[in-house]
Amino acid sequence: PGMGCPSANQVSRLSFTFSTADDDLRGGNDNLNITVLFADGTSQSEANVNHSQRWPDGSTKGAEILLNRPVTIDQIRGVTLETTFTGGSGGDNWNMGSMQADAFLVNGTYHTIAKAGFHRFSSDWTGPKARQISISTHAIN
Repeated sequence: PGMGCPSANQVSRLSFTFSTADDDLRGGNDNLNITVLFADGTSQSEANVNHSQRWPDGSTKGAEILLNRPVTIDQIRGVTLETTFTGGSGGDNWNMGSMQADAFLVNGTYHTIAKAGFHRFSSDWTGPKARQISISTHAIN
């Protein structure tokens, strides 16, 4: 009751493409989480999008999030990328070379909604090597 079928212009999933520069994402306990931020103030999180797998230097890897409700592109206001790094002598760093997020619509088309360039992730909470970054979204193509 109260549930309608999604319309053709609504987003059903987000697909992410990450390139790793010259410092890998280790995997194991050192992983990447993604949170989708919606315009109504809610969010949807997906933990460990690399499935504890290593993303080697120079590699290109993907991750996908199935949205728990259909939304239009303008209802997605951003994404947050956060690593699980803890720091210390065994702590990891990751050099993300780039990221692209594509929104797949129910009608089978897609639109790129976010792009980001290089970021060095560490266990820092702030600054140029922060373990978390937020990226605004908008229809790019």
